[in-house]
Amino acid sequence: MYASISTRELDEKRKSYDIIDVRDREAFLERHIDGAENIPIEELEEHLDHLSKEKKLCCHLLFWKTVYVGK
Repeated sequence: MYASISTRELDEKRKSYDIIDVRDREAFLERHIDGAENIPIEELEEHLDHLSKEKKLCCHLLFWKTVYVGK
């Protein structure tokens, strides 16, 4: 299950989320949310065990102003 959240809302609740940018490395290097970790979508499954189970997961996909939050 997921929901969208604006970057403004994310800034207000940042400590509750791990921010994962699933775009390719070039897009991440060009511009990304401060504090985000880049794990391209095709590599995400390999890294699932390393993600916090205590925090919500916030994935940045394609749109700069919208990020998606898994519950």
